[in-house]
Amino acid sequence: VYSVVRFLNEVACIAMVGYWGFGRYELKSLRFVLGIAAPLAILLLWASWGAPASANRLSGLPLFALELGIYAVCCLCLFFSPLRRLALPAGIVCLFMAVSNAILSR
Repeated sequence: VYSVVRFLNEVACIAMVGYWGFGRYELKSLRFVLGIAAPLAILLLWASWGAPASANRLSGLPLFALELGIYAVCCLCLFFSPLRRLALPAGIVCLFMAVSNAILSR
């Protein structure tokens, strides 16, 4: 059950970044680039060093820092979007997930 909740949290974070990217600028081509490129950058970062099946997976404090950094970026993107009021609850959930993952992975 925890793995499913964690995965859904990661998907929600990617959606936050995509929502920010698609709604950020007036120029539609820039919206499209940010809406696709920003979530893709987060995905590539996570797939390279944070995913459980990654060949270069970090562990311990570096993994915790990576997770917190990614979650922080995602919540900041939500803060700078029209859904600003959801940034704090999302941040609390993300912080809980990062801390619980650090505790459970020991």
